[in-house]
Amino acid sequence: EAIKWFEEMRTAGVRANEVTYNTVINAYARIGKAEEAIKWLEEMRTAGVRANEVTYSTVINAYARIGKAEEAIKWLEEMRTAGVRANEVTYNTVINALCRSKESNWLERVRAYVEEMRGEGLVANAYTYFPILKALARKNDASGVREWFDALSKEQDVVITKGCWDCLKQTCGLEAVSKFELQCDVRAQDAPDRPPKKRRQERGPERERAARHCSAWPNHHASTSSHGSRR
Repeated sequence: EAIKWFEEMRTAGVRANEVTYNTVINAYARIGKAEEAIKWLEEMRTAGVRANEVTYSTVINAYARIGKAEEAIKWLEEMRTAGVRANEVTYNTVINALCRSKESNWLERVRAYVEEMRGEGLVANAYTYFPILKALARKNDASGVREWFDALSKEQDVVITKGCWDCLKQTCGLEAVSKFELQCDVRAQDAPDRPPKKRRQERGPERERAARHCSAWPNHHASTSSHGSRR
Protein backbone atom coordinates (compact mmCIF):
# COMPACT_ATOMS: atom_id res chain seq x y z
CA GLU A 1 0.00 0.00 0.00
CA ALA A 2 2.82 2.42 0.86
CA ILE A 3 4.56 1.69 -2.46
CA LYS A 4 1.29 2.21 -4.32
CA TRP A 5 0.85 5.70 -2.89
CA PHE A 6 4.51 6.49 -3.50
CA GLU A 7 4.13 5.64 -7.19
CA GLU A 8 0.94 7.71 -7.40
CA MET A 9 2.85 10.67 -5.97
CA ARG A 10 5.47 10.26 -8.68
CA THR A 11 2.82 10.03 -11.38
CA ALA A 12 1.25 13.24 -10.06
CA GLY A 13 4.64 14.96 -10.17
CA VAL A 14 4.89 15.34 -6.40
CA ARG A 15 8.46 15.17 -5.14
CA ALA A 16 8.98 12.74 -2.25
CA ASN A 17 10.61 14.09 0.89
CA GLU A 18 12.31 12.37 3.85
CA VAL A 19 8.95 11.61 5.51
CA THR A 20 7.72 9.82 2.39
CA TYR A 21 10.86 7.73 2.04
CA ASN A 22 10.96 6.96 5.76
CA THR A 23 7.40 5.65 5.58
CA VAL A 24 8.29 3.22 2.79
CA ILE A 25 11.53 2.14 4.52
CA ASN A 26 9.63 1.55 7.75
CA ALA A 27 7.02 -0.54 5.93
CA TYR A 28 9.73 -2.94 4.76
CA ALA A 29 11.56 -2.88 8.11
CA ARG A 30 8.42 -3.93 9.97
CA ILE A 31 8.04 -7.09 7.90
CA GLY A 32 11.72 -8.02 8.17
CA LYS A 33 12.71 -7.10 4.61
CA ALA A 34 15.93 -5.29 5.48
CA GLU A 35 17.45 -5.50 2.00
CA GLU A 36 14.37 -3.85 0.47
CA ALA A 37 14.62 -1.12 3.09
CA ILE A 38 18.25 -0.53 2.03
CA LYS A 39 17.22 -0.27 -1.64
CA TRP A 40 14.84 2.54 -0.75
CA LEU A 41 17.49 4.27 1.33
CA GLU A 42 19.81 4.17 -1.68
CA GLU A 43 17.03 5.52 -3.90
CA MET A 44 16.47 8.27 -1.34
CA ARG A 45 20.13 9.26 -1.63
CA THR A 46 20.00 9.14 -5.43
CA ALA A 47 16.99 11.46 -5.38
CA GLY A 48 19.01 13.96 -3.34
CA VAL A 49 16.90 13.56 -0.19
CA ARG A 50 19.04 13.49 2.94
CA ALA A 51 18.51 10.52 5.25
CA ASN A 52 17.97 11.56 8.88
CA GLU A 53 18.16 9.82 12.26
CA VAL A 54 14.72 8.25 11.69
CA THR A 55 15.86 6.75 8.39
CA TYR A 56 18.99 5.16 9.81
CA SER A 57 17.32 4.03 13.03
CA THR A 58 14.65 2.30 10.96
CA VAL A 59 17.24 0.47 8.84
CA ILE A 60 19.14 -0.54 11.98
CA ASN A 61 15.90 -1.84 13.47
CA ALA A 62 15.20 -3.82 10.28
CA TYR A 63 18.41 -5.80 10.79
CA ALA A 64 17.89 -6.10 14.55
CA ARG A 65 14.47 -7.65 13.93
CA ILE A 66 15.98 -10.48 11.91
CA GLY A 67 18.85 -11.08 14.32
CA LYS A 68 21.65 -9.52 12.26
CA ALA A 69 23.50 -7.55 14.94
CA GLU A 70 26.62 -6.96 12.83
CA GLU A 71 24.59 -5.45 10.00
CA ALA A 72 22.80 -3.22 12.51
CA ILE A 73 26.17 -2.02 13.83
CA LYS A 74 27.44 -1.50 10.29
CA TRP A 75 24.57 0.90 9.64
CA LEU A 76 25.22 2.72 12.89
CA GLU A 77 28.73 3.37 11.58
CA GLU A 78 27.28 4.39 8.21
CA MET A 79 25.02 6.82 10.07
CA ARG A 80 28.02 8.41 11.77
CA THR A 81 29.94 8.63 8.50
CA ALA A 82 26.98 10.51 7.00
CA GLY A 83 27.18 13.01 9.86
CA VAL A 84 23.82 12.02 11.37
CA ARG A 85 23.76 11.89 15.18
CA ALA A 86 22.41 8.71 16.74
CA ASN A 87 19.69 9.08 19.37
CA GLU A 88 18.50 6.89 22.27
CA VAL A 89 16.30 4.80 19.98
CA THR A 90 19.25 4.05 17.70
CA TYR A 91 21.51 2.93 20.54
CA ASN A 92 18.74 0.94 22.24
CA THR A 93 18.09 -0.92 19.00
CA VAL A 94 21.76 -1.84 18.57
CA ILE A 95 22.01 -2.91 22.21
CA ASN A 96 18.90 -5.06 21.85
CA ALA A 97 20.35 -6.71 18.73
CA LEU A 98 23.58 -7.55 20.57
CA CYS A 99 21.67 -8.96 23.56
CA ARG A 100 19.83 -11.31 21.22
CA SER A 101 22.98 -12.35 19.37
CA LYS A 102 25.09 -15.44 20.03
CA GLU A 103 28.35 -13.51 20.23
CA SER A 104 30.64 -14.50 23.10
CA ASN A 105 31.61 -10.86 23.79
CA TRP A 106 28.11 -9.40 23.48
CA LEU A 107 28.09 -7.98 27.01
CA GLU A 108 31.44 -6.24 26.59
CA ARG A 109 30.19 -4.59 23.42
CA VAL A 110 26.89 -3.62 25.06
CA ARG A 111 28.81 -2.00 27.91
CA ALA A 112 30.82 0.03 25.40
CA TYR A 113 27.65 1.30 23.68
CA VAL A 114 26.04 2.29 26.99
CA GLU A 115 29.16 4.29 27.85
CA GLU A 116 29.13 5.79 24.37
CA MET A 117 25.52 6.89 24.88
CA ARG A 118 26.47 8.69 28.06
CA GLY A 119 29.41 10.31 26.29
CA GLU A 120 26.97 11.66 23.71
CA GLY A 121 24.80 13.13 26.47
CA LEU A 122 22.02 10.59 25.93
CA VAL A 123 20.07 8.94 28.73
CA ALA A 124 20.13 5.18 29.23
CA ASN A 125 16.68 4.18 30.50
CA ALA A 126 14.66 1.03 31.19
CA TYR A 127 14.36 0.39 27.44
CA THR A 128 18.16 0.32 27.30
CA TYR A 129 18.55 -1.96 30.31
CA PHE A 130 15.66 -4.40 29.87
CA PRO A 131 17.16 -6.47 27.02
CA ILE A 132 20.46 -6.63 28.94
CA LEU A 133 18.75 -7.84 32.12
CA LYS A 134 16.62 -10.27 30.13
CA ALA A 135 19.67 -11.79 28.40
CA LEU A 136 21.53 -12.14 31.71
CA ALA A 137 18.47 -13.64 33.44
CA ARG A 138 18.16 -16.15 30.63
CA LYS A 139 21.72 -17.25 31.41
CA ASN A 140 20.88 -17.28 35.15
CA ASP A 141 23.72 -14.79 35.74
CA ALA A 142 22.69 -13.44 39.16
CA SER A 143 25.78 -11.26 39.66
CA GLY A 144 25.35 -9.74 36.21
CA VAL A 145 21.68 -8.98 36.82
CA ARG A 146 22.52 -7.34 40.16
CA GLU A 147 25.27 -5.23 38.59
CA TRP A 148 23.12 -3.93 35.73
CA PHE A 149 20.02 -3.46 37.86
CA ASP A 150 22.10 -1.41 40.27
CA ALA A 151 23.32 0.75 37.35
CA LEU A 152 19.73 1.17 36.11
CA SER A 153 18.53 2.25 39.56
CA LYS A 154 21.15 5.01 39.61
CA GLU A 155 20.12 6.57 36.29
CA GLN A 156 18.55 10.00 36.66
CA ASP A 157 14.72 10.08 36.87
CA VAL A 158 14.52 6.41 36.01
CA VAL A 159 11.25 4.49 35.74
CA ILE A 160 12.03 0.83 36.36
CA THR A 161 9.54 -1.29 34.44
CA LYS A 162 7.91 -4.49 35.67
CA GLY A 163 9.97 -6.56 33.24
CA CYS A 164 13.21 -5.30 34.79
CA TRP A 165 11.94 -6.17 38.28
CA ASP A 166 10.87 -9.60 37.05
CA CYS A 167 14.41 -10.28 35.76
CA LEU A 168 15.79 -9.39 39.19
CA LYS A 169 13.18 -11.51 40.99
CA GLN A 170 13.63 -14.48 38.66
CA THR A 171 17.41 -14.54 39.01
CA CYS A 172 18.13 -13.13 42.47
CA GLY A 173 14.93 -13.71 44.44
CA LEU A 174 12.50 -11.59 46.43
CA GLU A 175 15.15 -10.63 48.96
CA ALA A 176 17.11 -8.82 46.26
CA VAL A 177 13.93 -7.05 45.09
CA SER A 178 13.19 -5.85 48.63
CA LYS A 179 16.78 -4.70 49.08
CA PHE A 180 16.73 -2.59 45.92
CA GLU A 181 13.33 -1.13 46.82
CA LEU A 182 14.71 0.08 50.13
CA GLN A 183 18.08 1.14 48.74
CA CYS A 184 16.77 3.05 45.75
CA ASP A 185 13.33 4.07 46.99
CA VAL A 186 11.83 2.98 43.67
CA ARG A 187 8.90 0.76 42.79
CA ALA A 188 7.85 -1.10 39.67
CA GLN A 189 5.33 0.59 37.42
CA ASP A 190 2.79 -0.73 34.95
CA ALA A 191 4.98 0.59 32.15
CA PRO A 192 5.66 -1.52 29.04
CA ASP A 193 9.14 -2.97 28.58
CA ARG A 194 9.23 -1.69 25.00
CA PRO A 195 8.32 1.81 23.81
CA PRO A 196 4.60 1.85 22.94
CA LYS A 197 3.59 1.64 19.28
CA LYS A 198 2.11 4.68 17.63
CA ARG A 199 -1.66 4.70 17.37
CA ARG A 200 -4.11 6.63 15.31
CA GLN A 201 -6.36 9.08 17.13
CA GLU A 202 -10.06 9.35 16.41
CA ARG A 203 -10.57 12.11 13.88
CA GLY A 204 -13.51 13.94 12.40
CA PRO A 205 -14.42 13.28 8.74
CA GLU A 206 -12.51 16.33 7.56
CA ARG A 207 -9.27 15.09 9.15
CA GLU A 208 -9.56 11.37 8.46
CA ARG A 209 -7.12 11.52 5.58
CA ALA A 210 -4.46 13.41 7.53
CA ALA A 211 -1.10 11.81 8.23
CA ARG A 212 -0.69 9.68 11.32
CA HIS A 213 0.29 11.63 14.39
CA CYS A 214 3.34 11.03 16.54
CA SER A 215 1.77 9.66 19.70
CA ALA A 216 2.82 10.90 23.10
CA TRP A 217 3.98 8.50 25.82
CA PRO A 218 1.00 7.12 27.71
CA ASN A 219 0.43 8.20 31.29
CA HIS A 220 1.30 5.30 33.53
CA HIS A 221 -1.05 4.62 36.43
CA ALA A 222 0.38 3.44 39.68
CA SER A 223 0.30 -0.30 40.28
CA THR A 224 -1.95 -1.62 43.01
CA SER A 225 0.52 -4.38 43.76
CA SER A 226 3.36 -4.25 46.27
CA HIS A 227 5.31 -2.25 43.70
CA GLY A 228 3.83 1.26 43.55
CA SER A 229 4.91 4.23 41.45
CA ARG A 230 8.23 5.97 41.89
CA ARG A 231 8.10 8.47 44.70
